[in-house]
Amino acid sequence: MHRIATASIRGALVALMLVLAGCQSAPLEAIPAAQAPRPAPEETVYRVGPGDELEIRFFHNPELDQLLPIRPDGRLALILVGEIQAAGLSVPELRETLVARYGEHLKLPEISVAVKTFGSQQVYVGGEVAKPAVLPLVPGMTVRQAITQSGGALGSARLGNVLVLRDQGKPKPQVFTVDLAYGIGREEIRADLTLAPKDVVFVPKTYIAEVNQFVDEYIGRIVPRWLMFQFTYNVGGLELD
Repeated sequence: MHRIATASIRGALVALMLVLAGCQSAPLEAIPAAQAPRPAPEETVYRVGPGDELEIRFFHNPELDQLLPIRPDGRLALILVGEIQAAGLSVPELRETLVARYGEHLKLPEISVAVKTFGSQQVYVGGEVAKPAVLPLVPGMTVRQAITQSGGALGSARLGNVLVLRDQGKPKPQVFTVDLAYGIGREEIRADLTLAPKDVVFVPKTYIAEVNQFVDEYIGRIVPRWLMFQFTYNVGGLELD
């Protein structure tokens, strides 16, 4: 009996050792760490600008309905209430402004505002390109794509020194230099650039060493006068509007 009991104990000990050995050799399952929820991407709010055509409708006063563009100065000339500043406002903000103004004259100023034509979402491409033009701005459009849509650069173009003039709400535009020839990659010279509304892309014929001086002296030649209702700059005392 004693031998049987001893053998049973030995067998149990061997089995326990095997189980423990298996636990040590078995890989541990990784416990996934709790992931913080990703923040929702910020929504881009469209703000109306010069050249946008707005449809303004009155539910109880249809005689006040208007379809009109925002002027270069960013204002609207409205029936009954006169002029208001519209550029820079979102559509809901503009509607609230109209409701407040018309509330002084109407009992039920229920108004809807819709953008019918996005005139401010355009860029101008000029200089040494086959077809200088105003182009509709497609999201993600780059300088190279805009030049391609303008018929491509001429053989006389200096693609290593393309200028982009950007409206920054100040008298003088922000100027970028883009190198489409080699893409040098220096901080002050970009290999390409994503365009923004109202950007002016100018492809020069010769290398421009002093960019700021060039813009001050020749901006009137870069942007044709007939485009000034969309592009407003005041550079070197020359106001273009």
